[in-house]
Amino acid sequence: MAAHIGLMIQALEEIKGGSFDFSILKFPPGLEELRNRVISIITTTVKNSFEQLLWFIYLHDIGKLNCMMIIDSQKNQTPFTMDRWQEYLQRTNGNSDAALEVLKSEGYTQISYRIGNKDHGEEGVRIIQEFAQEEEINDFINRNEQLLKIISSHEVYFQIFNQSSSARNFEKHIIEKGIDINLFFTACFLDIAGSLNSEGLSDFTGFINMIIAWECYMIIDEFLQSLQADEVKKQQIKDQLINLGSVEAVRRKIQEIKNEERLKKIKLNKQDIDEIVKEAKVNRIITEEEEEQLREILQNSIHEENLFAFLGKELPPKWKRLIPLIRDYLLKN
Repeated sequence: MAAHIGLMIQALEEIKGGSFDFSILKFPPGLEELRNRVISIITTTVKNSFEQLLWFIYLHDIGKLNCMMIIDSQKNQTPFTMDRWQEYLQRTNGNSDAALEVLKSEGYTQISYRIGNKDHGEEGVRIIQEFAQEEEINDFINRNEQLLKIISSHEVYFQIFNQSSSARNFEKHIIEKGIDINLFFTACFLDIAGSLNSEGLSDFTGFINMIIAWECYMIIDEFLQSLQADEVKKQQIKDQLINLGSVEAVRRKIQEIKNEERLKKIKLNKQDIDEIVKEAKVNRIITEEEEEQLREILQNSIHEENLFAFLGKELPPKWKRLIPLIRDYLLKN
């Protein structure tokens, strides 16, 4: 913990002084602008909220002591306490390295700071709030509502976004909790910058996925705001977008939705009808004798508000496979 907190403070000071090396934050190709935007958020937030971020560093892991869980190679989890750690130290004459080796020899390979539904962030907030009867602590809590929210949720980048970059998770775990996004991103970044793996590197996988989820959420929200539609329709469209896992997938689906909306309102002209009839014959959907019947249906569609709703209703079942061909033709043109 001492090393972790020290590294976080070092990162905070370096960001404030403009010497932090952000090259360790590597985004997927094509997301350079998003990466630059996040770096700008972090540097600005450090300058504007330096003291609050210091409090985050000192307090964010205060609940770990009550949430320790050791895990063996079979993924079995066992609660672990400081009393039990003292037992291991007694067995090894106070040698902590030797005590760790004993734990490893018993098959334990890692430690977690979450027991069931009790996460160390939420536990840390509970511990802080226990002292609220003291006037000074109560004033601190009242002045730092956002700080406590961020402490409570600070591991979401690891617990939720290590395997996900969906806007739904961003909405559920961050937006709906009313968390200050700039402060939250910066706090999470500092937490990761102060955590080194066995190779001496910080793993930003979950953080980057969280930022991608944020970008997806913002793109979806902007699109929904621009729509001239009722709330039911907007929710239906949102449901098509909210679980997608990349910025590219969200943009592609939005374009598909826009295309579908345009297609519904298109009115066929004579050239369109000629080409569609030709396609129908080439693909053996209609015979020569059926050409006039198809032309009549296509001509009548001009007077309808929704082209494809009309075609779905008026085309005989054996001609229904013409609909995707018409859609492709119109998109190309």
